[in-house]
Amino acid sequence: MIDADNLMRGQDYIELKESFVIFITTFDPFGYEMPVYTFKNICKENTEIILQDETSKIFFNATAYKKESDVAIRKFMSYLLNKEPTDDFTRKLDRLVNTIKCNRQFIKGYDNMGAVWYMDAKREGISIGLQQGIQQANISSAKKLLKMGLSLEQIAAAVNLPLDEVQKLSKTSDDVTN
Repeated sequence: MIDADNLMRGQDYIELKESFVIFITTFDPFGYEMPVYTFKNICKENTEIILQDETSKIFFNATAYKKESDVAIRKFMSYLLNKEPTDDFTRKLDRLVNTIKCNRQFIKGYDNMGAVWYMDAKREGISIGLQQGIQQANISSAKKLLKMGLSLEQIAAAVNLPLDEVQKLSKTSDDVTN
């Protein structure tokens, strides 16, 4: 939808303007304890091919604020997590948040919007969980097939994993058995 909004009728795909989708979380969405995760669309079959849609998805993980090198971002993420302002920006933000909390009309609209966001997030979470479960099952199956002595190519085809990932699994299972 973002791409469609950025293109006028008849414009070429390569004329898309740079766009950013930013997620600010108070939890680590990927579990790697990084303060920021930035994604660009790449081809799964050949990671050298990058989709030229000029879209970046950036996740700010407030739980890892201490690892953030940019002081202003670190203070903002700390505020999100701890609710304690530490600089001019977070003090202004804190005053604004407290003012809005007292506005009944805003709260009613926000509550209604929150219900919609919750349902969308729940659907997305279920989808991501299913994808992760399938990935884990594929990895587990690949490890079993490695023990059975099948070729790496056969395993990759059987469990729908890229060959390089099966090769990595093969090396880690060699390390464990040696």
